[in-house]
Amino acid sequence: MSAAGPPGAAASATPGDADKQQALDAIFVRFAAGLGTDEATINAAFIAAANDTADQWVREGKLSATDAAEFKAMVAKVGLKGLVASSETGGGNSSTKQKDKDDPAIMAAWDIAMTMLGPDGRQIKEQLASGKSLADLARERGIDPGKLRDAMLAAAKTELDKAVHDGAITQANADVRYADITHWVDDMLNQHHVIH
Repeated sequence: MSAAGPPGAAASATPGDADKQQALDAIFVRFAAGLGTDEATINAAFIAAANDTADQWVREGKLSATDAAEFKAMVAKVGLKGLVASSETGGGNSSTKQKDKDDPAIMAAWDIAMTMLGPDGRQIKEQLASGKSLADLARERGIDPGKLRDAMLAAAKTELDKAVHDGAITQANADVRYADITHWVDDMLNQHHVIH
């Protein structure tokens, strides 16, 4: 009856971060398969729901547009799996380490946008909060929004590729993260955060 226990139970009584990550990856693969979809689709749906909720709270005056943009960036950073992992670890060190690994891709995308749009990042954030999208700001500066999108995604992909190369994340996780960041970039490019 050695097979009766949970898989890997005998191998390690106190699983480390890598074991927990593998378990979480396996759970999400099965979860997605059970829903007849894949992890990227689940993450995209989760991020879309989070973004829609943030926008609704802005409209209802429960959240400022700036806070909503920061919330959306955070959700895009970690995705549903990241939030589950953070909850499971109670926001402990392994969660912090994972966030530190995830941050560079979002930051690289944001930095390239700031570089292309101009030197004043604070002004750009204020313009976004006042109801403009990144695409609006790009057009005002004579920049093709499609080129801005490509540059932001290329910068994020470079960071994700580096993380895979360094062994910080798996290629499968990088692919899911890239899908999450693509959704976030598209939302930032096209979403108008109008406060009525």
